[in-house]
Amino acid sequence: HRHDIYQGKTVDVLSIASNTRLEYVQTQKETWAHHPLVRNFFHVTEDDDAEPDCPNLSIKEALGVSKFCRQRYLIKQSDP
Repeated sequence: HRHDIYQGKTVDVLSIASNTRLEYVQTQKETWAHHPLVRNFFHVTEDDDAEPDCPNLSIKEALGVSKFCRQRYLIKQSDP
């Protein structure tokens, strides 16, 4: 079967959108967010920015945020 290659694999999707283009996020939710591999689908906009005055986020900083979120998810999953 074609879906055998997906067995045991999942992805978490973070869609970064703008309040001016929320229809893009809605289309993503209605289409590929329902793919069998998608475990979680999150979307954020500028309203979710904890530091809206922060001019740029370096690759290193973005990786640090990603690592923190992944660890937090793993800890949450292991809670009884």
